[in-house]
Amino acid sequence: MSAALTWDAGTRLLVLAPHPDDESLAAGGAIQAALAAGGAVAVVVATDGDDNPWPQRRLERRWRIDAAARARWGARRCAEARAALRVLGVPADSQTFLHWPDQGLTAALVGRGAECIAALAAQLDAFAPTRVIAPVRNDTHPDHSALRLMLDAALCRRSAAAGAVEVLGYRVHGGLAPGARVQALDARTLQRKREAVLCHRTQQVYGQGRLLRFVAAEECFEPASPSHLPPSRWCWRLPAGPWWLRPVRRHLLLAGCDAHGVWHSLSFAAPDELSARAPGAAWRRAGGGVQIDTAPLWPDATAVYAKLERVGLSWLVFDDGGWVAAAP
Repeated sequence: MSAALTWDAGTRLLVLAPHPDDESLAAGGAIQAALAAGGAVAVVVATDGDDNPWPQRRLERRWRIDAAARARWGARRCAEARAALRVLGVPADSQTFLHWPDQGLTAALVGRGAECIAALAAQLDAFAPTRVIAPVRNDTHPDHSALRLMLDAALCRRSAAAGAVEVLGYRVHGGLAPGARVQALDARTLQRKREAVLCHRTQQVYGQGRLLRFVAAEECFEPASPSHLPPSRWCWRLPAGPWWLRPVRRHLLLAGCDAHGVWHSLSFAAPDELSARAPGAAWRRAGGGVQIDTAPLWPDATAVYAKLERVGLSWLVFDDGGWVAAAP
């Protein structure tokens, strides 16, 4: 059964958006509800959404998208997000744009995760939220799922003195698990969310319908569930996509924190490098996916996640699945 969200004057809501527009699509109603209750709201947008070539080509009537064109498009999308947040009532000084690489958050997570996690930890320390709304780990857009892992790691680094933070997940791409928390939107809130969503004009090149399907009478958020890391073997069952994509080469990505708050990440050409670099590791097909298990690859791990990343198909944006926690 779904439970309604409640808000009060003590609420401090932080919304994490991978791209300009996710703030309005996923949480436009929740933002309004928190502010209406007298709470405080801050919004952090991770990327500028500048790696968005097909709408840009159509809207600007150009084929070649160089660095200057991308920067211009990213600035335009950030301006749209600022306009949307004004509609929702979020003050300008409560809006932060990190300007991280669009379509590049997985690479940032694996390659310079500690730096990104420290930047999110600084946002948490500065705002001291009581509730965070962020993507779910298994959203199939790689930027969404990577941002959630960065958040989880940043929260792990905080001391107990910083206070408890409730984390609620949204999925823009796919459905949520049962038991989601619900934010009901009355007619006025729904209309204002619609106005905010429509501020993102660049994302309406192929029609408004793709955006307006998120303007519904309810917003749903998935509560964070604790992961119980097996002590002796790390095991995952990962989706491997439709049959026609199964021959495509993949990398196995592992990431997580240890008990000291240190970030670890590993990348293997799957399955050959896994066997060579992790003796005793097992890789086998299981139904429509892959089952993997290995001995622990770093000490004192508190959370370890894995996903399969396709190699060489940059035009295919979405993953077969997001990040999956190790399970018994």
